[in-house]
Amino acid sequence: MSGLDLYPFLSRFSDYFAKSYERWRRGRILRFLRRVDPDTLEKISERLAVTAFQQAAERVPYYRDLLHSKGIDPALIRKAADFRRLPLLEKEIFYEADIADLALDGDLESIKNILTSSGFSGKFGFGANSADNLRNTARMIDFVLDMIFEIGRKKTLVISCLPMGVKMYTNLALLAEVSVREDMALALVRKFQKHVDQIIIVGEAFFLKRLAEEGIRSGIDWPSLPVSLVCGEDSFPETYRDYVGGLLGISHDVWPMERMIGSSLGIAEVDLNLFHETPETIRIRRLAERDEKFRKLIFGEELDVTPMLFHYYPHRTFLELDVAGEIIVTTLVPCQIPLIRYNTKDAGRLISYRALESALKEYDRIDLLPTLHLPLAAVKSRHAGSAPHTKIADHVRRAMFSDPEVAKRVTGYFKILDGAGGKQIDLQMEKYFSSETDRQEIAAGLNVEGAKINPIPYYQFPEALTLDYNKKFRH
Repeated sequence: MSGLDLYPFLSRFSDYFAKSYERWRRGRILRFLRRVDPDTLEKISERLAVTAFQQAAERVPYYRDLLHSKGIDPALIRKAADFRRLPLLEKEIFYEADIADLALDGDLESIKNILTSSGFSGKFGFGANSADNLRNTARMIDFVLDMIFEIGRKKTLVISCLPMGVKMYTNLALLAEVSVREDMALALVRKFQKHVDQIIIVGEAFFLKRLAEEGIRSGIDWPSLPVSLVCGEDSFPETYRDYVGGLLGISHDVWPMERMIGSSLGIAEVDLNLFHETPETIRIRRLAERDEKFRKLIFGEELDVTPMLFHYYPHRTFLELDVAGEIIVTTLVPCQIPLIRYNTKDAGRLISYRALESALKEYDRIDLLPTLHLPLAAVKSRHAGSAPHTKIADHVRRAMFSDPEVAKRVTGYFKILDGAGGKQIDLQMEKYFSSETDRQEIAAGLNVEGAKINPIPYYQFPEALTLDYNKKFRH
């Protein structure tokens, strides 16, 4: 994966040779990731993590001062195991420090792009990118989309419905960015579907549900179109994939998958595409959703809700878990604001490729083993402000999409309320299904143990006027 990169040079003089070089480069990386010894890949990650730390300790003013205040000598951090002695960074650093002091050499001159986090935690983090970072982000996205959807071979329209301010980058696909405007997205589908081989729509899960339903109401025959979805921003249950897949005519229980509803997880401060699903990880997660014994074998005894299952790239990020089970990230690729042991506040579990291989052999399902020799991250949801409420939210979401008649009548948004009689779920009804009959049918069709279901008509839902799909929603 190392070596001289000719793309910047070729792209200046020949689009044809630049594209040919990139096609060769993607193939080379893919072959490497399918052949490399997984243990070697993890050792490479550890070595790169130490190098990234040494650079940050020397060149990032805030981090250099932080280590000095903690009495930590950078020269004594020689291997990844020594990282346990280093402080954890959180979003507070963006409030404690001047932004320039978080950058390499205290310099912001080369920054061409700033990405802001969602603010779900109540605080904002910031990602800063140079022109090189942006180019490499596009190349990484192209690599993933080509690997899964073959966008290098198929003429592809990508419609980004990500919230305002979250930009997507690609050099291979035709890109339209419409933010959370389903009317614009549907107009693009109608106008361009005859002129491309496939369409990939990227957005938040509840928005893509709404998009699919609005498309049907406006006469779009989704099953006849080569449309796939990529969900970002938040997690979802497999029942969501079944429900929306049913609207689009997509089955995730056939192999190989011709189309799919996949998921990608990005963290603004770290990387736009930090984790992503593949058809193979989807198969594993779907089996875990159906089979409790298999779920506990893969994800641990303590989980009764299946987390998202993603691949990650250990040559781009070094991951650890802290004592609370939260994912800690060290950035390895060159970036303007390097982060060493940054707590993402995403709870989960790290699964090595060898551990997954062993578990699948034990369960006699080695056929599910991914071809990419990459480690995996099982990431729990962050639907609510506390673990108990998030657990309830997970159960509500799974139940809500289990019955298509319930799913089509709700937006997906709800609030968990603590009352004297126990938990109450205030659930927003879809504006097309807000009658008293609909309310009764939702209440009868949705059962969540230990909670009372209270469907509320669309415009009477307390947050109705602020639900514009631009913000993550805390249940």
